[in-house]
Amino acid sequence: MENFSLDFKNTKLFKNLQNQILNGNLSHATLISSPDEMSLSCFTNLLANMLMCNKVCGECENCIKIKSNTHPDVLRYPKGKTFLVSDALDIVENAFKKPILSDIKVFIINGVDQSVAGQNKILKILEEPPKNVFFILSTTNTKTVLDTIMSRVQSYSLAPFNQEELSQILSFHNIEASKNVIAFSEGYLGKAVLLSQNLKFDEIFDFVKNIFTQLKSSKDIVSYSKQLADKENFQLELELLFFLYRQALYFINNQKTTYIDIDFASLNLNNKMISQILKHLCEAEKALYANVNLNLICDNLLLHILEEKYLWK
Repeated sequence: MENFSLDFKNTKLFKNLQNQILNGNLSHATLISSPDEMSLSCFTNLLANMLMCNKVCGECENCIKIKSNTHPDVLRYPKGKTFLVSDALDIVENAFKKPILSDIKVFIINGVDQSVAGQNKILKILEEPPKNVFFILSTTNTKTVLDTIMSRVQSYSLAPFNQEELSQILSFHNIEASKNVIAFSEGYLGKAVLLSQNLKFDEIFDFVKNIFTQLKSSKDIVSYSKQLADKENFQLELELLFFLYRQALYFINNQKTTYIDIDFASLNLNNKMISQILKHLCEAEKALYANVNLNLICDNLLLHILEEKYLWK
């Protein structure tokens, strides 16, 4: 994962924070948000690297140790899968210990929002940090970060790459990704890497695209429903339907869309129709989590989509 960190060097956000570091203006506590966990991990690692080596040269002792996750003054949390109170207590304890290799210490706290109790434990250290200690926090959702944490950090949103940038990054790392993968990833590196490993993705994408463009009668419901009700792939299929209808909504409202080989103009879609279909997709997702019979979920979903298409034409 960390091999991708340098791919974020040219992002607008990194250049902004880089200037702050060079001018000595970076806040002692910085919060980075993005829906993509892999992007967050790579970016926070790069930011820590910049604090330790202003050039991010890749050759000095600081850079080499950061890349190998062995730098004694760059501490990463959580220690396990999620941020816990034990992590918070460890951070507080280690923050007062002197650096070993550098003049500063950097604490990377990924997924800080995962524990309310853990957040509360680090409030004081964020408010009154020891000298030359920096905290880099990350979250996939700022709404789940306590207001008391937000008031003690400088918060930034990490924007996704555009499609061309993402394609170039994957190609540079010898990762084969189809146009469908690039489109559906919506610029998020972690999502693209994960999808590129799914050998059935293009097949699933084409199937869902057929539902989106070709669902026109009750006979189609019968033919599509059985394949849609695949336990292994239904969550992905549902996400793809959300994606395609959102793209259609952007198209109708003259907003920027992700390139997909679909003629939206020929489908006679409108705002009201799509709004209702998106609601049905949300209901299907809730039913899935409630363990409703999957075949029933698929039958109802396709029927509702078909009804909305005829109702709002």
